[in-house]
Amino acid sequence: MSTAAKDNGPSEADVREAFSAILSFHEELESERGTYMQRCREIRSQIADVYDTAKDKGVTKKVLKAAVKEHSLRQKADACREDLEADEQREYDILAQKLGDLADLPLGRAALGPNPGETTLDSLTH
Repeated sequence: MSTAAKDNGPSEADVREAFSAILSFHEELESERGTYMQRCREIRSQIADVYDTAKDKGVTKKVLKAAVKEHSLRQKADACREDLEADEQREYDILAQKLGDLADLPLGRAALGPNPGETTLDSLTH
């Protein structure tokens, strides 16, 4: 019975070939991950340099970091609504309306995104 199972299954060479190829691809992935991480370190270093340069020019580093973080969070919050289908966006808008005063609190404003005509960090980059 075990002989019949062997005859119907893949050959040892086929199994070894597939296994070896997969291991090779895993090694390639690790190499690519290392390259990616090195590039990320370089970019983070450049960002740190910009913060330091801004600090040297009188910009408070902590405040600038907070502004950049707020900008990023606003973009993520705006994307939450934009990722919805049109009918879901309308439902979202109705929900925001029903939240009423809660939508006027800082967290509510951040969740709903900027008002038209409102000066935001986005307008500073355009």
